[in-house]
Amino acid sequence: MKNKILFSALACVLVFSCKKDPVTPNSIDYFIFGVGYCECVGMCGEFYKYTTDALVKGDGGACVPEGHTYNGSALSDDDFAVAEALLISLPDDLYYAETTTFGCPDCHDQGAYYVEIKKEGVVKSWVLDPDADAIPAFLVPFRQRLKDALDTLD
Repeated sequence: MKNKILFSALACVLVFSCKKDPVTPNSIDYFIFGVGYCECVGMCGEFYKYTTDALVKGDGGACVPEGHTYNGSALSDDDFAVAEALLISLPDDLYYAETTTFGCPDCHDQGAYYVEIKKEGVVKSWVLDPDADAIPAFLVPFRQRLKDALDTLD
């Protein structure tokens, strides 16, 4: 009986100590999100970079965030709150997913949502199909929040 209790206690400690809260506003270096259209000419992407200090809109026309710089003026406190709420809504299942592409982003000129987080020096990024029917069910609410956030910030 004593061994069962000890084993159960040890198992609980191991299980609950392994999974850390993946993303909180104060636990990240940055959070980049946006939408890109690689089948276009001109201004093909809209990306934002959130840090604990500010939210900045990317400057550039590329359809991917690497083609943007984030040196502009900080956006308003209301915009910062929109980005922070989006970050908080990031599903744990996405953070731990082995897959980085969901659906078929920009395969038929529908664009692609992009999410990137740098935490403790580790960068993780994901590309999502804007079509809710093309992505896993656990991502649909986040995809909608991302779309709404981008509509609000535009």
